[in-house]
Amino acid sequence: MRLLLLLFLCCCSFTFAQQIQIEVLDTQTNARVEDAVVTYNAKLFRSQNGFITLQPSAFPVQFIVKAPFYIADTILIEAPNNQLLQVVLQAQIKDQKTVVVSAGKRRQAIEEIPVSMEILRPQLIDNKGITDLEQAVDQTPGVYTMDGQVSIRGGSGFAYGTGSRVLLLWNGMPLLSGYAGDTQWNAIPMEQASQVEVMKGAASVLYGSGALNGVIALSEKEPTLEPVTKVKMQYGMYGAPRRSSLQWWTTPPMNQQLEVFHSALKKRFGYTISTTGYHNDGYRIGETEFRARVSGTLYAKALFDKRLKAGLGYNFQVQKAGSFLIWQNDSLAYTPSGYGDTTAGASTLSYNFGQRLFVDPYIKYIDERNNLHQLKTRLYWVSNENLSNASQSNAATVSYADYTFQHKFGEGSTLSAGLTAIQNVVTSQLFGNHNSQNYAAYSQLEYHKNKLDLSAGLRLVF
Repeated sequence: MRLLLLLFLCCCSFTFAQQIQIEVLDTQTNARVEDAVVTYNAKLFRSQNGFITLQPSAFPVQFIVKAPFYIADTILIEAPNNQLLQVVLQAQIKDQKTVVVSAGKRRQAIEEIPVSMEILRPQLIDNKGITDLEQAVDQTPGVYTMDGQVSIRGGSGFAYGTGSRVLLLWNGMPLLSGYAGDTQWNAIPMEQASQVEVMKGAASVLYGSGALNGVIALSEKEPTLEPVTKVKMQYGMYGAPRRSSLQWWTTPPMNQQLEVFHSALKKRFGYTISTTGYHNDGYRIGETEFRARVSGTLYAKALFDKRLKAGLGYNFQVQKAGSFLIWQNDSLAYTPSGYGDTTAGASTLSYNFGQRLFVDPYIKYIDERNNLHQLKTRLYWVSNENLSNASQSNAATVSYADYTFQHKFGEGSTLSAGLTAIQNVVTSQLFGNHNSQNYAAYSQLEYHKNKLDLSAGLRLVF
């Protein structure tokens, strides 16, 4: 009996000696990392009350300590030790520089550009429930939007007959309508954008007279090795106006939006695709809006040359929207003349059905001397059908091509040069049919040495 009791106590002491108790701490705060885990013998051991207990069968023993947002650490224990083992993990610190492409048609750190620029992240757009680019740009200091036009630091954004003075770029190419040269804010696939760059200064050398007062540039997300899927749904409701006479509804008007985005990359081929549906009842009678869009990009890298890259972007949108110019009276400012009856002679309410399509083939090549050759093209077609008055319908097709050559030399200096060709075809019963061609050659030198930065350029239009 005594012999059995002695053997039992020895086994208990041996088992107790094999236990390893681990406490995981933060290297900066020395606080306990509650969500740490240990990987040992292909098994996962999670923290309980801040401690992890292992019972290895033999020594030496090796295990891995992990925690979200911390650098993993591998621990080796040569012999049993009954003392508490404290493991200190270092937090992952990522110093990510903000990179922009619109200032010099190349990737640059925002600290290197000579003009003022603001960056809007997709997180801001998602968190504020923004439904089109015009609302997003209005979040930028020094930028003001009204009636679809944008003004940067008090400068003119748009003038009829001359077009826009703040240029909208999608993937480095202008996205302005052919019939009026204005910006179609709700046609921009913001769910595809990696960031929005607002440049508060002239960039007319590289982009033409449309960029005299600034540039709003969006670049799309590129696919990564890890597939990304994102679904966003939002609802909104209009509240009652302060003046009771303005309220024409019994049930509050609503707006809804659904976005779906997916991207993937497999070896040398990748793609992104997204779709968006939006419906808005509007707070004014008849000013409803519905739009649906599908967009994306196909990427490919040449099998025979890793320095060659090609892609094809696309975007197609349909929408139906109503608008009116004159309200019924001073007490019914949210009611159109004729009370929303489009057949009434005094009514200014009209409905428009629009279609917008752009296709963007491009190719990029880096030669043996590390020079960049890039050709970007776009076919942009817009159709606006006035459902209330067919004589006010119009359509336009813009063909765009831009070749850019870049050479880097010295201590970060860059020479950019290129050719741009634009052809515009407009058909309209209201203001007639028009054709136009625009060709330009440009060159810009950015010189950098020590703390000195100089920039000079020239653009010829013919």
